[in-house]
Amino acid sequence: MFAFHFLGDKPKYFVNNRLKYKGSSNPDKRANILHELLADVEGVKIQSRGRLAELQGYYCLVFLIDGKKFNNVSLDRLIEVLRAEGLSVGRTYGVVYKHNLWSAPKSSYRVKGCKVAEHLCDNVAICLGHQWLMSDEELMKAIADTFKKVLGLRKELG
Repeated sequence: MFAFHFLGDKPKYFVNNRLKYKGSSNPDKRANILHELLADVEGVKIQSRGRLAELQGYYCLVFLIDGKKFNNVSLDRLIEVLRAEGLSVGRTYGVVYKHNLWSAPKSSYRVKGCKVAEHLCDNVAICLGHQWLMSDEELMKAIADTFKKVLGLRKELG
C-alpha cells in the first residue's frame, strides 16, 4: 500500500514488500537516522524522543515544520507537495480533548483548551506513518532528500 517513488530515473520503493522481507527492521534506529539526516535542515525538525525512553516506539513520526522557512505556506500545501513527491504524510489527529472518543459533554472537560497544542496540530506537525520506519537506511535518505527538495522549492510553493 505505502509506495515511495521519485519522478525520473530514481528507483521506486514499496514499503509493504520491505516489511515482508525485513522483519528485523528497527523503527527507532530508522527514526534516529532521519533525525541525523535532517539535523542541519532549517525548517524541519523531528519531534523529540521521550526523555526516559531507551527504545522509542512509534505510531507515527512527527515532523515539526517552521512555516517561515517554507515561505509561510499552509501545512496542507506542504503535505500536498510532499505527497506529490511520493511521500505519504498527513496531519495529526488533532488535540485529544476535541475528539468524540471520550463521549463526554464539553462542560465536563478538565482541559478547556490548549492554544499551544492546537497550534502544533493545526500549523506545525506533519506525520509519517510507522510503516516507513520499517524500511532501510536508503529509504530514510530518500525521505530526507524529499524534505530538502521541497524546502528548496519554498518560493514556488505559495
